Amino acid sequence: MMDKMWILYLTGTIFSLLFVYIFTKGYEGKGIAEGAKYGLIIGLFVSLTGSYSQYVVYPLPYSLALKWFLYGTIELIVAGIVVALIYKPAE
Repeated sequence: MMDKMWILYLTGTIFSLLFVYIFTKGYEGKGIAEGAKYGLIIGLFVSLTGSYSQYVVYPLPYSLALKWFLYGTIELIVAGIVVALIYKPAE
């Protein structure tokens, strides 16, 4: 498994960069609420589809898929808030 760990780092980096890039393209300057809304949208897009697709394909208990969905969405809402607090566009 350790020989493939670099893939996790690479995909995490790419996801982070794209997450911030997409936020900057739709930036409206509405603060924390904008970040939370963005995080919720991306959370539903990624966590809902990813968690329940995995649930259908692999023999997983439903409770695990639900937790993946809920915690993944919460994580992305927090990430959206963090991006909204940090991002300051150039004037």
